Amino acid sequence: METKTFYLQLDQENIVRDVIEMPYKGYVPLDLPLPLPVGINAGWYRCDYVEGTITLDEDLRNRDISVIIERERKQAEDALLNELIERGVL
Repeated sequence: METKTFYLQLDQENIVRDVIEMPYKGYVPLDLPLPLPVGINAGWYRCDYVEGTITLDEDLRNRDISVIIERERKQAEDALLNELIERGVL
């Protein structure tokens, strides 16, 4: 498996917040397998720096997806309500 050294910005809970390809202050180097997983910098992955691994945190991902779905639902409701108002139905 091909790997490459990336530099990760981690928060206090070791959640990956950013991944870059060059050293940068405050970022930690980690050899990761290629290709990087989708969503690696979306706040869904935790880093175990001692083990040198990243792991998808399903709870974080599902929470974010739920927020996105709710936001999309609300936007659709608002658009429908505005259209009904414009047509004089409400």
